[in-house]
Amino acid sequence: GFLLAATEALLAVADLGRVLAREPRHYKAMTTWAMVLQKQEQKKPAYALYQRILQVYPLNETVKELADHLRADVKGRDL
Repeated sequence: GFLLAATEALLAVADLGRVLAREPRHYKAMTTWAMVLQKQEQKKPAYALYQRILQVYPLNETVKELADHLRADVKGRDL
């Protein structure tokens, strides 16, 4: 049920933290963490993490698309 899903999500985030503590440039772990943040409506931290990933791996098209999707929400919309 809900409690099991919440517990699994917390364990997954803890695992991501351990991976990033050992290898701070692990872009797959960073991407997963950013996606979790985005799903939790934490758009600014997710966007910042996507930008950090693009510094490590600038050719990652998936992350570029995810960041572009959030840009308007985080930076504001052009008039």
